[in-house]
Amino acid sequence: VDRKLGVWSSEFKAGRFALFLAVTGLVGAIIGFFLGEIQHNDGDHRFFPENLNAGSAVYFALVMLGIGTALVASQGLSERNLPKVGDAVRRALPAILVGGFISGFIAQALYSNMLDDSQILDVVARCRRRGDTICSELDNLYRPARAIGWMIAGGLGGSALGIAFKSKKRIQNGLIGGAAGGLVGGLLFDSIDNIFSTDSA
Repeated sequence: VDRKLGVWSSEFKAGRFALFLAVTGLVGAIIGFFLGEIQHNDGDHRFFPENLNAGSAVYFALVMLGIGTALVASQGLSERNLPKVGDAVRRALPAILVGGFISGFIAQALYSNMLDDSQILDVVARCRRRGDTICSELDNLYRPARAIGWMIAGGLGGSALGIAFKSKKRIQNGLIGGAAGGLVGGLLFDSIDNIFSTDSA
């Protein structure tokens, strides 16, 4: 009985930590979103306004800063060990920022190279002639490039987070999980955007 209780206790603790990790990741994603808005600004605070690849790299580095810092700090926070939190974040920051920048740059460059400007203009013209404000044909043109770009960014960003943890297992999990999440997010992005655009109209 004691052994069974021990197993259940371990499973409960693991489940509780997984829930804590999910909540921490969500908080980090919200922080990352607001940090990324700095780069989305058209004002003086925007980095590399003339270079799309570098600008996207900064944006992704800022988003990763929020998510990565929260996840790296999660174990120390769950143990209520503030010195451990500070040490983990300090050691992880270079990998998070550099990994985020590199993955964002590569993803944007790949995304841009996959798109044909003349084809985009033709599709936009057809949608305007039809009075199609949603222009799902344009979404279908963007979707494969966006999905692949986000998959690359997610995979590399997840790997960078694994490097920050100094764990081969977490590098592998970060690569697979980040790539899968980026792929799904990239495929769904335009459809979700259309839903909100239609509702707001």
